[in-house]
Amino acid sequence: MPARYFPATASDESSGWQQTVMAFLAEKERRSASRRTVEGYARMLWPFLSGIGSPDRVTPAHVLAWAHGIGLSGREPSSATVGARIACLSSYYRFLIRMQAVSSKPCDALERPKGVQSTPSGLQVLTISAGIALLGRSAAHDDDEVLRAADAALYRAKQAGHSAVEAMSLSNSPNDPQ
Repeated sequence: MPARYFPATASDESSGWQQTVMAFLAEKERRSASRRTVEGYARMLWPFLSGIGSPDRVTPAHVLAWAHGIGLSGREPSSATVGARIACLSSYYRFLIRMQAVSSKPCDALERPKGVQSTPSGLQVLTISAGIALLGRSAAHDDDEVLRAADAALYRAKQAGHSAVEAMSLSNSPNDPQ
C-alpha cells in the first residue's frame, strides 16, 4: 500500500491500532474505486485515533465531539463533513468487528445529519403570510364581513413577519370554539 496514506510516525513497529488502520485502508483501497475516499478516510482516522489511543476506548460521546468539532480550517464542519466523519468511523468499526477486534460500533446510535437543500440556481424562495376568518358553527355572516375579517387577519400576519398566519374569529355564539 502506498506510503501516502500514513503519517510519518507509522513504522513496522506501529502499535496495534495503527496496524488496524493500515489494514483497513489497504482493504478500502482494494475494494474501492475511489482513491479520494481512501485518502479522506486516512486523513480523518489518524488524528482521531491518535487522540484516543485505542479503538476499543471510543465512546459515542467521542465520536459526536469529533464529528462536530472544529477542523484544520478553524471553521465548524458542514453537515456533509459531519456525515463523512461518521461514515468513516462506521466503516472502520465494521472492519474491526469483522476482524473481531471490537464487539460494537460507537457510532451506531448517532444519526448522520441531513444535508441542507440549496435553492436551485435562478429560483427564489417565497414566503407566504395568510389571514383566515373563522366562523362559528351557528354564526351567520355576510360575505363582506367574512372578507373584512380575513383581510384584517392578513394585515396582522404581515406585521408579524414572514411566513405568518393569523386568524380572526367571527363567532357569535358563546358555545362556538374560538
